[in-house]
Amino acid sequence: GGNVEIISRARIDIEAMRLMVLKAARAMDVLGNREARVWVSMVKAMVPERACQIIDQAIQMHGATGISQWTPLASMYTDVRHLRFADGPDEVHHLVVGRNEIRAYEGGGEDVTASVVWRN
Repeated sequence: GGNVEIISRARIDIEAMRLMVLKAARAMDVLGNREARVWVSMVKAMVPERACQIIDQAIQMHGATGISQWTPLASMYTDVRHLRFADGPDEVHHLVVGRNEIRAYEGGGEDVTASVVWRN
């Protein structure tokens, strides 16, 4: 029961992350790198954080085996964890996204996350 739901949620999150990466890439193509910064920051904040959580849950499901060298999980966790600061800490990416949201709703700037990303 519980593990099946954890696996389901992991698959759903992985697919959502893939879509976010595609949307960020599309924003780079359509808007340019500077204007796509918010999308890139969203991906840089979301993907490593959620990937760490998914791997941690897999480790938990495997018990002590999950942290042994018998599975790749401990190594995977280490590899993914460093991404949360390698390209700037999570807080910096959240700052970029949060400021964009505040500007968009205060009327002081353009919402660069608008659907223009999907227009040809």
